[in-house]
Amino acid sequence: VIDLYGLATPPGFSWVWVNLLKDAAYYGTSEPSPYTPIATGSFGGIKAVLKSGTICCSFSYCGNPGTRKAWSLCNHPFQVGGACAGTDIAFAFELKKNGVLLMSQPNWCGVPSQCAAPSDDTSDVVCDVIFQLAAGDTLTPTWYEPSRSTSLPDNCGTNVIDLYGLATPPGFSWVWVNLLKDAAYYGTS
Repeated sequence: VIDLYGLATPPGFSWVWVNLLKDAAYYGTSEPSPYTPIATGSFGGIKAVLKSGTICCSFSYCGNPGTRKAWSLCNHPFQVGGACAGTDIAFAFELKKNGVLLMSQPNWCGVPSQCAAPSDDTSDVVCDVIFQLAAGDTLTPTWYEPSRSTSLPDNCGTNVIDLYGLATPPGFSWVWVNLLKDAAYYGTS
């Protein structure tokens, strides 16, 4: 006979978004230098907010992106095949922690598996990823092509983002909740 308990959030609990990077730039042709996060701690998610810019994969169909704001202009109307055919929104965002991909795109236009697909080409991108940041850690926003050093010569553009981590509020502590009381189990089925 056992009692079974589980860890739960306390009544009235809500997660908080904590700013990790402000005005962090990453590029169509290369990765930026790593950034020092504004905050440290344990996080259960990422939210990337596109503030300005766009990434472009080819001068031939992007021309000069100018002041256009979009995650990527890589999904041009002339594309007729390949990994992203039939996709309305091309995406350009990955995140490295201490030089190692924390979440990665499956291809040059896809959304990392941990992230919800954005509803349009400027929407915030929210990702379910559990990670910790300590003093001395770095974060590097990037995207598929520069992180793999592939197909870079005709890329252009810069994205500027704010990055947030989903954190527990100050003073948070888990609560033990009774799930089963006086439960019996047997050595045979």
